Amino acid sequence: MAHQIFFNAHKIKFNLHHAWEELRNDQKWCEAVTKKIDGSGKKRKCDDGAQSESSQEKYLTVKERLSKMALLDSLIFKNTTLSEAEEALKQKLITEMLSN
Repeated sequence: MAHQIFFNAHKIKFNLHHAWEELRNDQKWCEAVTKKIDGSGKKRKCDDGAQSESSQEKYLTVKERLSKMALLDSLIFKNTTLSEAEEALKQKLITEMLSN
């Protein structure tokens, strides 16, 4: 049934070449081809562990800042009145964002 639908739409028979043309630029397949070319099935590891830790720390810092900004955004645009705790949190987050 699927083969007939494909044939009616494209006027050619479905084959694996067509599937490869569609999927070859997909990230999953690019990674698999790269592994086969390198000759190893294992993922490559970073040469410099310190560089990896540094970039991970930067990533976590940015992620934390973005989550705080999202929380502040939700507090600012909340339709109902804020509780005392929410208002205190909002003021704390504003102070943090302005000090950085």
